[in-house]
Amino acid sequence: MSCKGNICDEVPLAIEEAAAEAMADLLPKKSKIRYNRVYQGFEDWCKAKKVNGINEDVHLAFFAEKTKHNYKSSTLWSTYFMLKSTILIMKNIDMSK
Repeated sequence: MSCKGNICDEVPLAIEEAAAEAMADLLPKKSKIRYNRVYQGFEDWCKAKKVNGINEDVHLAFFAEKTKHNYKSSTLWSTYFMLKSTILIMKNIDMSK
């Protein structure tokens, strides 16, 4: 069931599954593996740090730790955008707001 404001609609399971499948296809096909690898690295980092939620502070701490490993700024930027896109698709969290 999904609710917006005071309006709730029953959504059939098949429709929810189709929507989830469509969301998974939003990642670029050629680099989907790379996006998923970056996302999995972030998820592993969150588990290691015992982080339960995702917010701007968690995102910042993750990248602050990455800078300690001497990654180039171009690598950090591409990682940031891959992670931002993947979090939006997988968790429906918009890190740009």
